Amino acid sequence: MSNTKQNRPEVDEVLMQFAVEQDIPTPGQLQRYITEFPEFKAELIEFAASLVEDQFHGEPVETETSEAAAQRGISQFQNLRYEYAKRGIPAASAKADNPISRLSKGEFGQLAEKLQLPKRVVAKIRDRKIRFASVPTRLIDALASILGVAREVVVMHLMAKPQMARLTTSSLSPGESGEIRQESFEEALTSAHLSPEQVSETIKRFSE
Repeated sequence: MSNTKQNRPEVDEVLMQFAVEQDIPTPGQLQRYITEFPEFKAELIEFAASLVEDQFHGEPVETETSEAAAQRGISQFQNLRYEYAKRGIPAASAKADNPISRLSKGEFGQLAEKLQLPKRVVAKIRDRKIRFASVPTRLIDALASILGVAREVVVMHLMAKPQMARLTTSSLSPGESGEIRQESFEEALTSAHLSPEQVSETIKRFSE
């Protein structure tokens, strides 16, 4: 029994597997994962809801039928999330390696320069303040390459619960409140005072 328990994957591994299985999660996929990993039920529901919301939030839809389907999917996952939130089930684990937090102030600046991103945006990536589903694939690949870590390490970091890094680089965002709130990658660029043209150019640069 103890050996079986020790071989069980961590919540971050399960969520990463769930995310890459298909572009948009389905109720069937979610139920299958909950059946296999009942101990991560709340985390899976929360994560599925965030994936569906990020996929359709602000995106144009071609027909009324597709819009209705999107809203049904979002509503279904939101209802499940609300149900378990009322029961006081804890949020997803924050246990994941943070490959950015170990950088010195100078190395952090170099990372921002290589990514051609404002330090404030990179700090939000470090602190997991940007929703995983909104982070472009090429940005994840670039982070892994520059940091010299496996892509999975970056993915698991971004998927984990937001957590403020207590480093000297935290001074790069003076005046920020202690409340940790996640936003989309586009919102992070906009809040870093980039012009609409710069935001569009940056997103295009990291798009597939």
